[in-house]
Amino acid sequence: MAIPLQNLGLEPEEMSGLIRGLEGQMTPIVDLIGLSQQYDVTRDDGTIPILPSRAMLGRAKDTGIAEGVAAEEIDWELGNHQINVRRFVGLSSITDGDAVALEGVSIPAATTILKRAMIESAAKQDARFGELIADTDVNTAMAVNNGVWSLSSSTPWEDLIEAHRLSHYGDMIAIGPLAVQALQLHPDTGTRLNNYAGGAIGVGEVAEVVAKVLGCRIALLGPRAYNTANPGQPVGVGYHYDKLVWIGHADTFVVANKESLYTTEAARDIYREASAFRYTRRRSITRAFRELGVIITGVLA
Repeated sequence: MAIPLQNLGLEPEEMSGLIRGLEGQMTPIVDLIGLSQQYDVTRDDGTIPILPSRAMLGRAKDTGIAEGVAAEEIDWELGNHQINVRRFVGLSSITDGDAVALEGVSIPAATTILKRAMIESAAKQDARFGELIADTDVNTAMAVNNGVWSLSSSTPWEDLIEAHRLSHYGDMIAIGPLAVQALQLHPDTGTRLNNYAGGAIGVGEVAEVVAKVLGCRIALLGPRAYNTANPGQPVGVGYHYDKLVWIGHADTFVVANKESLYTTEAARDIYREASAFRYTRRRSITRAFRELGVIITGVLA
């Protein structure tokens, strides 16, 4: 049954303020990359108008025209982009006994269950992001040129340079943790580092080479972890876009937000006394312009 927000010790406006603060700590990937194509919608599916890819670039059909010469008209129409709003739900609960125990060590119970639910929702949105950058229907696939990156004879940086070119020089790169590890261990990475004197190469050094070689504005390198276990089982750790390497343009991600919703509930019976918090993001997360994103395939066996 529904219970008043006051039962969690917070007034409604205080709850909203707490949520805004927590959202800054548990931010899905799509909200980290500075998207310009974000829309508010009132329906769950259908199409929304977006600029076509050809409208993103100026044309250079002449090098300037004389006075009195008519300029050529730019002819393009808005594109229709399909959206499909999904629910990304986090549901967290805490027993009354645990809530009292938390309060006893000055940890607010409301903050704890809010945070857990929002982490759950963000992990599901990150999983959707991983689906998108692995989908060859909305990205161009390019195979590695000289074998998997774990081989010293492979050419991972040449592969990255070629994929960057094929993506029309995208401003964003996502490299999963196993692919980052292969780059850390590859001898070619050390040769591309400034003032490299040997020793272990960290993720920061890989990011330095990415910035130096490709100039990508946004680099998502390494693990974005989530719990693979079912409820009640020991924690299992998995990683979004584990072996994946993707290069493209941040603005080709289209996010249509329907609403955010939080509710509180209480279950009361002889066996269980608990307060539950449900946090829901209703949004469509998609990609436009297949030619502006490239997946490198065959990176690892």
